[in-house]
Amino acid sequence: MVYSNQLPLSLRVLIHLLLGITLVFINKACFYLIGIEYALLLGTRGTEKHLVTWKDIKSKFAS
Repeated sequence: MVYSNQLPLSLRVLIHLLLGITLVFINKACFYLIGIEYALLLGTRGTEKHLVTWKDIKSKFAS
């Protein structure tokens, strides 16, 4: 079994950077999908694209 302190420092830094970048992209993708779901839930206003705000989400669930 290879422990992290046995790896060279540059390799450890590279692994951390790759993990961090991957998590950022997963996070952005999740928020993008959640935004699409809320846009479908709230509907669009006419033909214009409606950006969903937290106020819209709160008002939707408050009613």
